[in-house]
Amino acid sequence: MAAIANTAAELRVSNHVWEKNKNVTGLYQDAANGDAPDICAAGYLVKPVGLMGNEGYANIKNENAWIMNMADDTDATGEVYFCNTFDVQEIVAPDGNIYKVGPNTLGLPIPAGVRGTYTRIDGYQMHDHIRFGVGNFKSTPTVGKYATIEDGLLKPADSAPTTTGELYFEILATGTFTTGAYAAFAYYDVRAIRVTTVAG
Repeated sequence: MAAIANTAAELRVSNHVWEKNKNVTGLYQDAANGDAPDICAAGYLVKPVGLMGNEGYANIKNENAWIMNMADDTDATGEVYFCNTFDVQEIVAPDGNIYKVGPNTLGLPIPAGVRGTYTRIDGYQMHDHIRFGVGNFKSTPTVGKYATIEDGLLKPADSAPTTTGELYFEILATGTFTTGAYAAFAYYDVRAIRVTTVAG
């Protein structure tokens, strides 16, 4: 994929202290392009499609490292992760070399072919609160409204879905990211929720 401007993601509230499998290692591949390795934008919504092979060993898989593909609306009832580059500090130069960098890492994508961290979005009980960049939305969202999943991004919606088990997001607040002492770009805080069947 081409780099997506103004993308970022930061997990603000979750049960990750107790859930040791909340964050997994992943390698993003473009299913529409023959599963070629591709860059993955910060906060991009993905799904696990299979265990990664253990390089150098035939027929041996890593136990908790996954191949990731783009998540779409048809994946909303399954496992959904977001690309978590909060601690990734790598960029790709025009010559293809990958460099570690220090400052101004907000919103950097994971380079193609490089393993990164992916964070599962649950939506049950103790809901995840996530801060996404405005670039992670297909169009500008509205606080107090909702968002669903489409093409790896959040799609603003006026109402919440009703399909049992479907993941959606309630838009809680907005503000501006800062990079050092400078204003960067807009963010939206969301709460991830799974539709549950209420006994009548």
